[in-house]
Amino acid sequence: MDIETLKTFITLANLANFSKTAEQHRVVQSTVTNRIKELENEVGKPLFLRDRKSVTLTNAGQHLLQYAQKIVALKETAAAELSMLGAYAAILRIGSVHTLYDCHLHNYISAYMDRHKDVAVKVVLDHAGKLLQHLHDDIIDICFCYRAVTSSQFLCLPFELDEFILVTGGNNDTYPQGIESSELKNLTMLFSDLITIVPQSWFSAVFPKYYTFPLEIDVGSKLIPFLEDGRGYCLLPRSAVRKELASGSLVEISVLDAPLPQAQSYLVLNRKSTKLKAVQNWFALTGKGHCAREEAIGGGAVT
Repeated sequence: MDIETLKTFITLANLANFSKTAEQHRVVQSTVTNRIKELENEVGKPLFLRDRKSVTLTNAGQHLLQYAQKIVALKETAAAELSMLGAYAAILRIGSVHTLYDCHLHNYISAYMDRHKDVAVKVVLDHAGKLLQHLHDDIIDICFCYRAVTSSQFLCLPFELDEFILVTGGNNDTYPQGIESSELKNLTMLFSDLITIVPQSWFSAVFPKYYTFPLEIDVGSKLIPFLEDGRGYCLLPRSAVRKELASGSLVEISVLDAPLPQAQSYLVLNRKSTKLKAVQNWFALTGKGHCAREEAIGGGAVT
């Protein structure tokens, strides 16, 4: 299958519009139509249902989309890594959810690059589900997320334990002595997807079933400017707001009657990746994942 045709197919599946797809790929609309027809002839099934108002994937199209995305991603990864190998001895491919990168990984990666100048580091930031799929497809070597993974293919090791705290803008002095947990539901609470890693039992005990957040952003760090502007309160890992607490642009409000939950993050990798020298170097530097490091050393390293 032609890579450009697959890219066009993926774009059309996402945009559901022939003219917008043509514009994005800088071709005329007839080229998009021809590419899709060629792909449908190749697979022997219609991939889209078309009418004047909509373009939707058929069942065959939905099935092909998963493979097309993998093929294109692997091709682009292979091309990038082949070009890197001209200047570097190895490549370390890291995937992380945004908050773990902001809170912890930046310093580790910086130290790794200082110590291993012959290794190129590639970082992908995304949501856990997509990163774990990348790990399964060998697009990345290590994944950092808040999801514990149980699989014979993967090693899942504790990484960092973060405590959640209640924060608001530095000029907000409404609760200098703290707040009861029963009062949280009455605050203007801002939402990030980090709250989804809080145990559901704790969340349900504090917030009504259909609690409405005035602002939702799926990356926790993007809420910080709104909090600094005094637009509400949020539950965030302490490590995510360390600098803001130190500068006073955010303040912590104590919850008086109950401890706030903690969030355990994990390092996940394919068992075979423990034999990669670049991965072993990561464990040696960070001290995280002792069991994986021992398995890697025991199994011998490859570059």
